[in-house]
Parts: sequence; C-alpha cells; structure tokens
Amino acid sequence: MTSLSCVPCSRRAFSLTELLVVIALMGVMLSALIPALSRNRAGELTKDTNDLVALLELAQTYARAHNTAVEVGLRSGAEGLGIVAVDARDGTDLRPLGKARQFAGVRLASVAATPDRPAADFVLADPPADAIPGFDFQGKTYPSVIRFDSRGTARARSDQLSKIVEIGLLPNINGETPDALRKNYGVIQIAGLSGGITVYRP
Repeated sequence: MTSLSCVPCSRRAFSLTELLVVIALMGVMLSALIPALSRNRAGELTKDTNDLVALLELAQTYARAHNTAVEVGLRSGAEGLGIVAVDARDGTDLRPLGKARQFAGVRLASVAATPDRPAADFVLADPPADAIPGFDFQGKTYPSVIRFDSRGTARARSDQLSKIVEIGLLPNINGETPDALRKNYGVIQIAGLSGGITVYRP
C-alpha cells in the first residue's frame, strides 16, 4: 500500500507594492465617483426645490380662490423634509389640500448669505419666538409654518408681517449635510406682502 505524503504548500501574501497599487486604484475610482454623486445630488435638490415651490404656489392659489387661510407645515429630520398644506379656515379643523409629501433628499437649513440674495427677516430653519405655532396632522408634528391668507399674503410670524420669509434647503444624508455638499443648496424666498416666490440656486 502506498502512503500519501503531504507536500507543504507555499502560501504567498500580497506584497506592499501590490497593496499600494490597489489603494491607489481605489483612490482614483473614488475621485471619479464623487463629482458624479455631487451632480446627482444637485439634480435631486433642483427637482425637490421646484416641487416645493409648486406646492407653495398651489397653497397660495387655493387660499385666494376659496377666500380662506392655508397653512403649510414643514418638518425636517433624518428622514428628509415633510410638507403638508391644510385649509385652516377656523384654525382647528385642519383639512388637507392633498397628501402630505416627503422629500428624502433635502432638509431645512440656514444657508449662508450671498450678494445676489436679499436678506430675509424670517428664516424658517431658525425661527424667532413669535413664529406661528406648529400643528399636528395625522400623527406627525409640523413645527414650521407658513400661512397664506385670502389675499395671498405670506406670514410666518404670529403678530406681524415678515418682509421676506426664507426656506433654506441642503442635501440630506441622515439629517446631516457633508461639507463637500454644502455648496449645493436651494433657497426659496417668499415676499410677505405680495406672496411672490423666488428661487436661488448656486
């Protein structure tokens, strides 16, 4: 009977040079991927900003057409930005103008001032003490509120008109925005008296 002898197998590990080459290739691939992700985020933020403007214009038009007050509630967190518009004629019986919407890719934020944008006296992400109180709707709290009256005037303060109400938007990743994406922002400004809406994008 023949006995089988085990021939020792030589194990070969990666050399330091091979590891450095792999790491360098990964770095090149990541550097090519980051601009593509930024462009994708920019496109998403533009779409979400435009959709928010459309909802605000719908709320304003409804308030004028039905001679009522419409409150637009916003909530921002790790899951993104939630928004709902309600007919607030008597202030207690809130009737939705449509379904509550969720924008996972954006969050409310204070956006640094730029020379091309007028200074706002009410920033929704950093509201003063006299802000219109938030409301609860379908089990969720909407702490930030913009109210359109029957003339289309926009109000975010309880007792006075704001010259410009500003909604700042940044890309949302679990409730935060990485530094590399902070230059990609959207700002919606609403003129208090006229209700006119202007969008600013970099």
